[in-house]
Amino acid sequence: MIEAVTFKLTKNGLVIVLDDNLDFNTIKRLLKKKLEESKDFFQGAILKTTIQGRDLEDYELEELRQIISSETGFEDIAEEVVTFDWSKNTVEGKTKFYRGTMRSGNQINYKGNVVVMGDVNPGAEIIATGNIVVTGVLKGTVHAGCKGNRNAIVSAKGIYPTQLRIADLITVSPEDKPNEVQNFETACIRDNNIYIIEE
Repeated sequence: MIEAVTFKLTKNGLVIVLDDNLDFNTIKRLLKKKLEESKDFFQGAILKTTIQGRDLEDYELEELRQIISSETGFEDIAEEVVTFDWSKNTVEGKTKFYRGTMRSGNQINYKGNVVVMGDVNPGAEIIATGNIVVTGVLKGTVHAGCKGNRNAIVSAKGIYPTQLRIADLITVSPEDKPNEVQNFETACIRDNNIYIIEE
């Protein structure tokens, strides 16, 4: 059963995930109740707070900000419209580690997750039934969730693929993308499209 209001503590602060299927008044009531029940937990803390899970109107976001601020004292409260639920995509199970840069002609085909501790250059190829994580820059060809797993992800310190596939969907790097990405990026399927989200 999916909770209507879920709290997640991340390295960037508090994330509040709201069910998109309930009416707004119900969400407000349940959020206030959960915050009241968690007052001792938040006491003395000052956390950046992000609201995820549903697309809010301006007045709805302001009402939620007032509830959160009133119950916790937190002031830095923002909405994140495009979200990625790590709880469904955590790297778990069998994982193959590759140390070093994958160069043109290098290939990995693995039943499970693949972690490359380096760059993936053009001409290199990774195919995995699970997730693909690259600690460096990704410029080669990758196919995560190759057996149809649409919950699979591709994550790298800069995603500039020759071709990127997740399950049955395909994309390539946009031509106008900046050359340097400062943070990790994660590609995932959402609403039947591949989105690349900068963390």
